[in-house]
Amino acid sequence: MNKILVFFMALAVLISMQACGGKEEGTSSEGNGGEASSEVIQSADENGKEDEESRNGTETEDSDFNQSQEEEEDEDVSAEEVPGVSELGDLSGYITLGTWEGINVPEKAEVTDELLLLKRQEMLASVAEQAEKSTAAELGDTVTMDYVGYVMETGESFEGGEAEDAELQLGSGKFIDGFEDALVGHKAGESFDIFVTFPQDYHSEELAGVKARFAIVLKKVTETVYPSVDDELARDIGYDSAVAFEDAVMLAVEEDVYVTNLTAVWNAVLEDAEVKEYPKEQYAYNVAYYKDYYISTYSYYATMYGMELGKYLEVAYNMTEEEFYSKLEEDSKAYTEDSLKRELVAYSVADLAFNREVSQEEYQQRIQGYAEDRNVTVEALEEEFDKETLTENIIWDKVMEYLYENAVFGEATE
Repeated sequence: MNKILVFFMALAVLISMQACGGKEEGTSSEGNGGEASSEVIQSADENGKEDEESRNGTETEDSDFNQSQEEEEDEDVSAEEVPGVSELGDLSGYITLGTWEGINVPEKAEVTDELLLLKRQEMLASVAEQAEKSTAAELGDTVTMDYVGYVMETGESFEGGEAEDAELQLGSGKFIDGFEDALVGHKAGESFDIFVTFPQDYHSEELAGVKARFAIVLKKVTETVYPSVDDELARDIGYDSAVAFEDAVMLAVEEDVYVTNLTAVWNAVLEDAEVKEYPKEQYAYNVAYYKDYYISTYSYYATMYGMELGKYLEVAYNMTEEEFYSKLEEDSKAYTEDSLKRELVAYSVADLAFNREVSQEEYQQRIQGYAEDRNVTVEALEEEFDKETLTENIIWDKVMEYLYENAVFGEATE
């Protein structure tokens, strides 16, 4: 399945610096008047995403930013000077594989009616409508509300805990645990209190672990209404017929389930492997790369607000520049160790399973599939990626297919 290529290339992109300090509080609001009040009860995952996501797509790699003065000289290595893990020979000195052929995965995801319904709704989102409802709010509904938060111990309201006409989709996870669930079952026009506890690792130290009461005025509840799909609607949204739309739904869910199971297999193989030693040159280069990338990225964010990096870190993340560099060093090493382990395991499996070989016939068949997935010609694909890169991706695909096909799903038996 050519989707494997897309999935495992995406894994490398998912590495982020979310662990590097607290979450950014942001400046936008879900209430009226542009107030930042509603930001305070956003979940730790959501708080701070808006500011950075609003700037996503802006290239930073070519920007001329000052780099860390603390980088060690042995980390100042260009990519051209460092061979990738794929270019190393015998990897047995770096990694010991555990079970890889026939790895046991206790549970296997399956296609269910619920998954099909959710995927169908996802694919119909562009033509769905919002309708007010008089019945009780359910997960998935959107509510409009006023709220004021109070610290239980003192009874006093707190800064950032108040908003008017705030909109929230229940189940989105945008607000702290317990807040959204507490709104389920209430109707428009009701006034009531809900009780929550801020998480211990909440970005605001003053509220971390604090028990709070929120006075809620629920003004409106709306639900998403999805249309029935006939041939005419199917054509409007890009499918030949209603049957073709349903086939696309099934295919999408099957791919999602496959990726879920493949991820479980891959994680099990990774967990069972043990790194003996990291390749020194690759380790130093990767650490330096992560550090440079995130210093550049956060320096760019600082310039967006007309601030020096140190001031931006203080305002947005409540951390000093010294704390930032210390955490950056720690996280860059952790990310490097994780990514190198993945490569070492993958290429070790490739060596054992098929001698890391890709025949010319296999190469042509695979890149034809990649080209079709990207809706380009083979010639265009080969202009965009060199043969070495495409071959490495084919090897990764073969590794994942081999591990999946030989995995044992279900409870292990003696």
